[in-house]
Parts: sequence; structure tokens; C-alpha cells
Amino acid sequence: MDIENTKDLRIWIDKGEVSDNEKADIEVIIKAFSDYMTAVDPEYQYNKTFLKDFIPSFIMSNKMLNTKKAFLDTLIDSLNDYKEKLKIEIDNAWKYDGTKDSVILANFFDKSKVNSGKLYYQINYIDEKSFVLAGSIKTEKLDKDIDKVIEEVVDLFLSRLNENDEN
Repeated sequence: MDIENTKDLRIWIDKGEVSDNEKADIEVIIKAFSDYMTAVDPEYQYNKTFLKDFIPSFIMSNKMLNTKKAFLDTLIDSLNDYKEKLKIEIDNAWKYDGTKDSVILANFFDKSKVNSGKLYYQINYIDEKSFVLAGSIKTEKLDKDIDKVIEEVVDLFLSRLNENDEN
């Protein structure tokens, strides 16, 4: 399993979605920090505008990574009987390793994928009859009824597991 070098980001995400007041604070803080960096290191000038451009996707990523982590946590709980044999990835950002019973946030992930409005999952069942189950779900479906979506994914998993048992 990867070493998680994104712990500070993970801590921030685990605190929950950003409120409107926090969004304004983040924007002011990042812009102020950029101004400070430019004042103390003129070579930073190029990065000043570049950093500010990331603010909207940074805030959106917080929301989406929270939504997708909630899905992963609920999915793991729903597949509790099998979790030692599972490796699950969500958007190549969240990674679960059942042999270690740990979830990490990947060191590198694609913000476009994370913020796309879809959740891409891959469930690897590792056993003598291993298989991979992959799919995508619109995040608006998760917002409406996460339990129903989880039930559908669990049903797909169990169906696939039973197919393997029959062969």
C-alpha cells in the first residue's frame, strides 16, 4: 500500500465540507499568502496568479472528496464480511486495502476526475476466484440516496461473487 503523503489535506477533508464563510476565508488567506510570497521573494510572482486559479477547484475537491469518502466508508461497512479480501479505489484518489483495513488519500490524483460529478469505483476481490468490479455513479445520485446506490453496488458485487462460486 502507498504511503500517504497527503495527510494535511486528508485532515482538512475529514473536517467536512467547507462553509460559505470558510470559502471566503480560504480565498483571502491564499491571496494574502501569495501577496506575501511575492513581497518576500520576487521570483514567486509567476506562481501568484497560478495559485489563485486553484481556489475554486480546491474548494470543490473538498466537497467531492468528502462525498466520495462517505460512499467508500459505507461500502466497506456493507461489505464487512469480505473486506479482508478487498482493495477498493474511488477515482484513483481514495484507496482501501482490506488486508490492512486502511483507507488513504492517494499522493497524486486528477482533480478533473475528482470534481467531475461522477464517482468511479473499482473493487478488487482477491481470492482463489478473484475478480474486478468497476463502474461509475453520478454524484447527484449519492446526494439523493446514498443507501440505495450502495445497495445496488453491493448487489452487483454479490452477484459477481456468486457467479464465480458457480464456475
